[in-house]
Amino acid sequence: CTDPNATNYNADASTDDGTCTIEGCTDPNAVNYDSNANVSTDCIYDQVGSWTTTRQDYEISSLVIYLGDTILNTNYTEVTPSDSLNPTRMDFKANGMIIEYYIDGEIDSTSSTWTVSNNSINYINNDGSTTDTTTLNIESVTSDFMRLTATESELDTSDPIVFASFTFDIIWEFSRN
Repeated sequence: CTDPNATNYNADASTDDGTCTIEGCTDPNAVNYDSNANVSTDCIYDQVGSWTTTRQDYEISSLVIYLGDTILNTNYTEVTPSDSLNPTRMDFKANGMIIEYYIDGEIDSTSSTWTVSNNSINYINNDGSTTDTTTLNIESVTSDFMRLTATESELDTSDPIVFASFTFDIIWEFSRN
């Protein structure tokens, strides 16, 4: 092997016999893809790309106290049926844009953006009048799978005799297109 980048490089060789071993990631979907590699090593993946929604689960915990008495304390899990997943697809663009595709055929490419901080996606939705940011934890990203989770809480203490607390745990799974 006459390629100095190969692990089996032979400085004394005068002709290349085609047996050079170049290690690196051979998956073009990976961040660390190496087009010269012919032996795959660990690949690193990120969220950039086109993803089909495969799972949306919500677990909701509610607690309401009125004049010191608990009137609601419940947990509820909602598993979205596969034919009702919405959006059906999301494209995370490298420039921070998100394109969302919905069941009814609507395509939204103007109101959502994203940034990455540590191991989280900050999903920013601006509908023109309000801006909401949801932090989605990146639990897993592989060549063909992504799992995001989030926990959101709301606390209403505006009425001194009523205390209301709501927690939403979200699981969102995708397959790469």
